[in-house]
Amino acid sequence: MDLLIEGISSAPTAHSFRAGAAWRKRHLALGMAPGEPVVGDLSVALEVRRSQGDLHIEGAVQSVVEVLCSRCLLRSQTPFSERFRLLLEPAGAQRPSDPDAARALESDGFCLDEHFRSGCFQGNALRLDRFIAEFVILSLPLQPLCRADCAGLCPGCGADRNHQACACAATRSDSPFAILSGRYGLPPDHIEGEGEAR
Repeated sequence: MDLLIEGISSAPTAHSFRAGAAWRKRHLALGMAPGEPVVGDLSVALEVRRSQGDLHIEGAVQSVVEVLCSRCLLRSQTPFSERFRLLLEPAGAQRPSDPDAARALESDGFCLDEHFRSGCFQGNALRLDRFIAEFVILSLPLQPLCRADCAGLCPGCGADRNHQACACAATRSDSPFAILSGRYGLPPDHIEGEGEAR
């Protein structure tokens, strides 16, 4: 995904990229371990313009992601659509003090600050592969859900509460100490009393 800087003017220009299986295998090592998301083919759309030497880049990444639901532990596919904005200024003779940023500037033609929104560029092209891969990884949900109202698994019997009811809900106690009653043979009210007395 190389974005050529030559020819970019104050008038916004549109650019698009497609990233298939070969790109994902090389740049987006996900889905290799159990439970990791599996990202499908990527569609990247950019709008780029130049203003007083700076590059303004607005982009959108779309795909379909297969995730392991954090509540019911079933795999499901969900649309992935995220937008980003970048402001890059010419690096000139300056070099970043951070070694990783300096390497990125040399290899990719640009580097970003810790907020992932602004930075500097050099050369005639921006190599976007590493940025797009990191952007996708950082945008994936930490606790994915198959759907917003997923009821999850019963912690008592393990039943999938999206598809069946279980008797555990009727016997569940509201006491946060209820689990101790089975472990130590004490009724929950006795445990609560002990906690209040202290």
